[in-house]
Amino acid sequence: MLRSDMAKYCEIADQCVDSIRSYRNLLETPDDKELYGMTVKCDELYKNGPECYAQVLWSGERYNNKRKEAIAVIDNERKEVEKLVNESTGRSFNEKDLKKLVKQVPAYFELMLEPGEPEIVIQKKRGRGEGAKEVSRPTSRITGYQENTTAIDRKL
Repeated sequence: MLRSDMAKYCEIADQCVDSIRSYRNLLETPDDKELYGMTVKCDELYKNGPECYAQVLWSGERYNNKRKEAIAVIDNERKEVEKLVNESTGRSFNEKDLKKLVKQVPAYFELMLEPGEPEIVIQKKRGRGEGAKEVSRPTSRITGYQENTTAIDRKL
């Protein structure tokens, strides 16, 4: 049942992440690999059903392999963000274009912005008659990026 409910799986993993690597949870293995395990009660896995428990395991070998993969992914994404920042140096972006750029930035990074030169747009008047007026719209410049350490730590 737990495999079909990935949200519950993530919730249980989050409960255990800080406490699983305790000497009390260390498991003995024939090849002396670093392996920890614990049992966690699963609330609400079945509606009005019996109590359920999940077995959570943590493997040092698997952790190191996955950590190396995650670091490689984050480094590649860092290069993409640096490229984006370098390409946009000195340019001002209106709100619409800035939203598109922010969507391109992975969750591990945040763009650093500063106000840019206001964009002057000629806008037609509403209603009867003809005419136009100048409207000043704010813009932003990208000055760099910073790492979202919480998101990176969570990934690692």
